[in-house]
Amino acid sequence: MTPIRHVYIHIPFCKRKCGYCSFFSLPIDDNSFVSHRKRYLSALRREIHLFHEQYDIQPSTIYFGGGTPSLLTPQDIESILACFDYPDDTEITIEMNPAVIAAPLADYRRLINRVSLGVQSFIDRELMLLGRLHDAQQARNTIHELRQAGFDNISIDLMYGLPGQTMHDIAYNLERVREMKPEHISTYCLSLEPDAPMFGATLPDDDLVTDFYDTLRKGLSDYGQYEISNFAKDGFHSRHNTSYWNGVDYLGLGAGASGFIDSKRYTNREDIQAYIENIEHNYIMPNAIQLYEEELRKEIILLSLRKTVGLNLDEYNERFHHDLLKEKGTEIFRLIRDGYICIIDGHLRLMPKGYFVSNEVINTLL
Repeated sequence: MTPIRHVYIHIPFCKRKCGYCSFFSLPIDDNSFVSHRKRYLSALRREIHLFHEQYDIQPSTIYFGGGTPSLLTPQDIESILACFDYPDDTEITIEMNPAVIAAPLADYRRLINRVSLGVQSFIDRELMLLGRLHDAQQARNTIHELRQAGFDNISIDLMYGLPGQTMHDIAYNLERVREMKPEHISTYCLSLEPDAPMFGATLPDDDLVTDFYDTLRKGLSDYGQYEISNFAKDGFHSRHNTSYWNGVDYLGLGAGASGFIDSKRYTNREDIQAYIENIEHNYIMPNAIQLYEEELRKEIILLSLRKTVGLNLDEYNERFHHDLLKEKGTEIFRLIRDGYICIIDGHLRLMPKGYFVSNEVINTLL
């Protein structure tokens, strides 16, 4: 049995749901969180135990996402990490909200070696629009405090394509990023699902958003772009997220979390009580869907082309006994001719022109 090396843990609680958020999260006050936390963490530990009974779990990355995982105390996190046996060089990431951190940062540092900070913007007007709890100064202060606490692997999230956003706003945010010098930046184009509080807001037109993206890419040229939306200094790419794009198995724990094991994809119930009841009845991987070869082939193409290194054609052909160049030769030739993709060192890659329209390009190959 191949060990499962990557673990995602969903903490679905937050102080307030942001305007753009469509992830499973439950806004909760301090008193309610105290009453929910103990039972939820107990269910998480029980879920881990149940997976240990069936699978060989040897994490090389562990990722606490949410919601707002920084609502958890270091003691809470330690109680979960104690359920795993992992080496010292394991990448352990926690998402943090600059306005919601439950304990001194130095206490997290003895357990966590990577922080993904939900900055989104260094402009107060934009933060208010997004419904964030922090302001720009608080974000800057938190980055400085993380440094003082000993964190040397900090990622920040940056959003573009906001209502009313201008190129000046993009340039201003880029300048603040250069001042803060994080090791990693994740850029996200604002998209609004029907269940997001901001749904229906007027967003900039596609041409302007494309210009925003191009400006961000060029402005982050000191970083290596290793995925359509992600940039990192040498040695600081997200090992955890890269596992998703490599299409390897990963464990998803907690209410609303998704996992991928043995070519089966599953998603836990987006209902805390239902999730806990499933675990109390020893029920894991609810509604698991088996992916067969055709689906796996499409998924590998989709995920691999998000990476700037692209799809290894030899590995793809060997794994699936399909020659993509023969099967999709006409489409590939046209996309190369039009400047959207290229083939370099046996890898099919998106060109920069294809990054922002990657969904359309990839669908052509599927």
